[in-house]
Amino acid sequence: MTQSLRQSGVLPLHESTEPDAALPSSAPPPNITDYDPMRMPVWTLLMALAWIATRDAERVTWQRDEWRRANGLPEGSILAVSIGAMEGLEDGDDEDEDDPTVFRALDAFDKLKAAGEGDEIEVYAMALGRNEPVTLRPLDWTYGKLSFDSRYDEVWRVGGEYYHTMTVGRENLLRVFPAPEPVSPLSDASRDHEVGTGPQGLGQTVQVLADAIWYTWQKVPDGFPRREDRFKAIWDAAKGRQPALRDRNMPSFDSFERAEKAVKEHLKKDGR
Repeated sequence: MTQSLRQSGVLPLHESTEPDAALPSSAPPPNITDYDPMRMPVWTLLMALAWIATRDAERVTWQRDEWRRANGLPEGSILAVSIGAMEGLEDGDDEDEDDPTVFRALDAFDKLKAAGEGDEIEVYAMALGRNEPVTLRPLDWTYGKLSFDSRYDEVWRVGGEYYHTMTVGRENLLRVFPAPEPVSPLSDASRDHEVGTGPQGLGQTVQVLADAIWYTWQKVPDGFPRREDRFKAIWDAAKGRQPALRDRNMPSFDSFERAEKAVKEHLKKDGR
């Protein structure tokens, strides 16, 4: 992340998940469990996009307005999280691991738009000028265009109509974009032999990749002339274990390298 973008207020102010240092020392740090988005019947647009992109409830919390204020963060927007994700990739980081406030928001919006066009999901909004809530129709998605106002807030424009403050029902969203199913260590991918327990306690994305390596090969797979081919094989194995990953983008190479390192260190510790 670049400091200038953070200072300008476009990007999140903090890279860490620690409470804002500006808070008085006597004030207890905010507890993320008090802001559980799974207790909310309706999510904001950014919360919905965070779920579509990451399928991680904690990442959704980082887009909840109350939690951001408790941590001294500015209001979020599609522009902020998208620029942050691109900056992270340019720096060689994995935005899924290093900064919980950013993700590939525009990719997620495209998936939400496709679901809206297919009449799979209802998205609500306020009609500008009329100041009344509406439900966006499939044709609104087909002929609409995403715009931003002077505060970088999202506006969906359809002809002469403008819609803002978009929200999505949580249950409806999770039905269309379900959470990844937990996979048992002795699933079909590893039923033929006891494999023990692989490395644990990793970041979400790295853990998924490390599990795919462990339960498919039990070592860093070899025989691939290019690391790109090796990483693709690992990602295919991960998607085979968790079908809900199939509509997600392939993680950064840095995530694969971390997963491979974790597996190697785990094998070394076990004396294999």
